[in-house]
Amino acid sequence: MHFLNSAFYSIVYEVKQAYLSLKQKPLFIFSVVSTMGITLGALLCVLTLAYVMLIKPLPYPEQDKLYQINRSVDNSNIQHNYPSLIKLYNQQKSMSATSLFTFSFEVITSSTHQPRVLSSFVTSEWFSLLGASFILGRGFEQTEAINKHNPVIILSYKIWAEYFNKKTDILNETISLMGKSFRVIGVLDKSFVEPELYFKGLKTAIWLPWDFNPNSWMKEQWTTTADNLLMIGKLGEETKSQSEQLLSLLLTDIQHKNTNKSNNVINIQLRSLKEVIIGYNHKNFWLLFAAILALTFIAIGNILNLFISKIAESQPKLAIHASLGAKKTHLFRLLVIESALLMTIALIVALIISHIGFTILQQNFSLIYSRLDELTVSFFTLISALILLILFCFFFAFISMHILNYRLLNNTLKNSSKGSNTQISNKFRKTLIISQIAISMTLVFANISIFKKNTDIIFEVLGFETENIFSLQMSNNSLLTSSPEETELFTAQIKNALLELPQVIDLAQAPTFLTGFSSTNLFPNLKNDFESIPSVHFLNVDDRYFNIMNQKFIIGRNFTQIEVKNGQPIAIINNILANKISTYNTSIGKKIRISDNSQLYTIIGVVNSVKSPANNLIPPRIYLPTKQTNLNFIIKLQANQQLSSGEIKRMVQKTNNGYLVTIFTDMNTLKNNYLIKQKIAAYSSIVLSFFTLFIAAIGLYGILSYSTQMRRFEIGTRMAIGAKRGDLIRLIIKDNAKAILLGIGISVLLLTGFALGFNKQLEPYLTWQLIPLFLVTLGLVSLISFAACYLPLRQYINKPAMYSLRGSE
Repeated sequence: MHFLNSAFYSIVYEVKQAYLSLKQKPLFIFSVVSTMGITLGALLCVLTLAYVMLIKPLPYPEQDKLYQINRSVDNSNIQHNYPSLIKLYNQQKSMSATSLFTFSFEVITSSTHQPRVLSSFVTSEWFSLLGASFILGRGFEQTEAINKHNPVIILSYKIWAEYFNKKTDILNETISLMGKSFRVIGVLDKSFVEPELYFKGLKTAIWLPWDFNPNSWMKEQWTTTADNLLMIGKLGEETKSQSEQLLSLLLTDIQHKNTNKSNNVINIQLRSLKEVIIGYNHKNFWLLFAAILALTFIAIGNILNLFISKIAESQPKLAIHASLGAKKTHLFRLLVIESALLMTIALIVALIISHIGFTILQQNFSLIYSRLDELTVSFFTLISALILLILFCFFFAFISMHILNYRLLNNTLKNSSKGSNTQISNKFRKTLIISQIAISMTLVFANISIFKKNTDIIFEVLGFETENIFSLQMSNNSLLTSSPEETELFTAQIKNALLELPQVIDLAQAPTFLTGFSSTNLFPNLKNDFESIPSVHFLNVDDRYFNIMNQKFIIGRNFTQIEVKNGQPIAIINNILANKISTYNTSIGKKIRISDNSQLYTIIGVVNSVKSPANNLIPPRIYLPTKQTNLNFIIKLQANQQLSSGEIKRMVQKTNNGYLVTIFTDMNTLKNNYLIKQKIAAYSSIVLSFFTLFIAAIGLYGILSYSTQMRRFEIGTRMAIGAKRGDLIRLIIKDNAKAILLGIGISVLLLTGFALGFNKQLEPYLTWQLIPLFLVTLGLVSLISFAACYLPLRQYINKPAMYSLRGSE
């Protein structure tokens, strides 16, 4: 017991001594805590993200049995078509439970705000499969199964809070949308995590039964597919491979019986829900993790330099301990306690920084990473923080102890401060310089390359006009569906009203291709309908569309106004589709059909292809004459003119209050929506580059400042015997040039190794344009290295030699 009390009081005494020692150096404390706090905060943030994305189980019961059911033909993934998906859902026996899922954006017309929200349509099994809990009411049951047509609605917690003020008696109230009234039967609990099956970042606001989904028009379209028709299921007694085989046989049989085709084998592939949700996020994550890890190494180098400087100043005190009989273990314990005090404060800061980082990720990176809603300072974060605390405490103490020469500490008292120079290894300082240069140059070059690649995509020429062009989409707001004649009259009135506006130059009755294309199969060979071209995109447009979008004709002609009005069976295709059918010159006059039961269309023109932003694949496209009931318009304005959403809404209400505006936005906004990932990547990479250069500059300055300080007497002596400013600058640069060049060389080797080892993954980035980017990086690192050599020297060469010889400022 006496021994324990003695040990306890000894530790308390040493902690007190460490505290008093650190208290005298507030700048040292601030430098270590701020550098390590920010860096470790970012590291904890990334580690927690890795845990949530890659390790943490999904928040669903029996999540390892949940799969997305995908369709493929000849090992090529394709989308589901509506009728075969319904039959597969109704007839399958191999999964214990399945649910269908699709979505659209709908306007809640009964709300004074009339918000346009993401609406999901699911079958009755959806919420039970995902183990959803409700703060009010219930989920869908058999009364909301397929073909029950029960108009009920479930609200997400967010929309219940934002638009309905958390009204506790909202159950059985009605909400109007899609021209119908839906009775509220439930409000999801705040804890429900929606699986991001289709796109990331956007959350469902309202849930409706499957019967009301907007894809119902495809019930008999056996060759028309849609990428938002999804199906999930839970494995039953069969294994994954057995279920795939049984589902494939069933779907092939369904397709053959209903299309009279027997040559294609349709396979079902089951992808685990976790794999679907994570997708290719792990690639983005590892890039982010590598960048943060490199920054951590740079920060560690900076902090080691701070510890080196402090140890140099503390050597007389440590020498007294050694002369009084203190063992190496005792000195090591003192260093550990000092490190522990600093790292504890730094990790408190790091936890605060990580919490801020979670908020930044959730608000800005939801389109890149999945499951961000689950990010929080969790038990995993705290355990990781504790492990890092212990590791860094012992690491800095070990390195600090290692660079001391214990045998010479006693001589320090005899030699005063003259011996201090011999205690710190020059080789160690050179190693820090090399590592700082190598890591920072590699990281900066990688980030500049990522920035360049993404800015190239952002500013890429896509082949269509965006300036001063707006997209207008409307929908029926009436509880009674309007007749085609009424809708045609309304569209004619809106067209006239829009064209009368002074700021409007031109108008097309068509959706923009960024939102309006649908997919189907094309049958260009009339003698053999089995030779189809899958996933052809088609768009219904009028005679003004190509002129407004500035899409040029390669051969042939445009629609005429009369042909559009009469709905003539003619078509215009892009050059990609023309090459698949035959050639530009021979495609004109050919007859095609876009599904196996549709009428024939004669090709009258071929236009240049246009690209979707951030998409290298240009699909084959076909343009058909639009119907006069089309509620989509493209509006071209005069330069520097504006047209507000409020003006459009008032115009629509004045014309016919049975219709409402669902979308009114400019083409640049639509284009930018496609480029959000690239913009986030570009901004992140440039910020990371600046941060890397900043902390590398601080680290190099600290290392070279200490080195220069140790040579103060030498510098003063050289100045006293006539050395010029330039001579001293060249001397310092020459002494550090070898380490700087070696760091640059190692960086080149690292970059070359990455290029060779990950050639396939890095292929989009490996171009001749990397050479000027490398030269820019080399110039930045060289400039920082020169500044780090010159600035510490400046305080001595700008004063008389006597100041350096006296050791005085």
